[in-house]
Amino acid sequence: MNLSTEKSREYEINLIKKKEAYLSYIVEAIGMDSLEFLQNLLRNQPYEVMLYQWVDRFYNKEINKQEALERILKLLNRYMRKMIQLDKEYR
Repeated sequence: MNLSTEKSREYEINLIKKKEAYLSYIVEAIGMDSLEFLQNLLRNQPYEVMLYQWVDRFYNKEINKQEALERILKLLNRYMRKMIQLDKEYR
């Protein structure tokens, strides 16, 4: 492996670690266990997939993790309200 390839690989590893830390911060801040979250994400559980998509979107837009957390909490609030409304309509 040449020096350029090693630097490129190291750069990619650092990017992955940053994104992992960003995701973990948000997941843990909303009271979820990171390992359980990842297991459910791998099983394509809808809640975890939705949450991951939001985190990914904010990460890619370079929104700091505190701002992303605030936005996600608002989105989760809207999501829960919608689920409650649908439940009431279903009954």
